Amino acid sequence: MVNQVNTYEEFADSDCVLVLLIADNSYVSIYCENKNIIEKLYFNALQNDFEDVQFITDENDTRTSLTV
Repeated sequence: MVNQVNTYEEFADSDCVLVLLIADNSYVSIYCENKNIIEKLYFNALQNDFEDVQFITDENDTRTSLTV
């Protein structure tokens, strides 16, 4: 069964392993339960000259919902 995940807290408490938010082909946010995977995605984006790449953590994430 698929359940809607609306907040980071719901994501963290769910069986969901990855959230991908995309708006207008230029704004992308990725949330991933697996630290190794998210680090690989982050460094891949840097190596491929993506613009404005940021590593978001619990300490610097200002998002209150998983919507764009």
